[in-house]
Amino acid sequence: MSAICSMTELLEKSAVYSDALSRQTIRISVCAGTGCVANGSKLVYAALMEQAKLAGNTLVTIQMLTEDESLKGETIVKTGCRGFCAKGPLVHVDPLNVLYTYVKTDRCC
Repeated sequence: MSAICSMTELLEKSAVYSDALSRQTIRISVCAGTGCVANGSKLVYAALMEQAKLAGNTLVTIQMLTEDESLKGETIVKTGCRGFCAKGPLVHVDPLNVLYTYVKTDRCC
């Protein structure tokens, strides 16, 4: 990825990524902040990825979406701290805007 050297380049990149993000049909965000990791969020992320694979879902990445403008799909990502460390691991589902707390691997199906 090249450096952004002007406001024009920043606005152009912003438009490309905004378009790509708008084509995510479902985005599952797993908190990977320190508190959630300590409570097992890495295992939750792995379980969600495994369930998606078993279900035959083809997951997309932001890179895939920026390279192919006709592509749409589902995404599972790790995020930084969401601010509710005491309730982790946290899983947020968009576009439903649902936040799950205290998520365990046996509930990732």
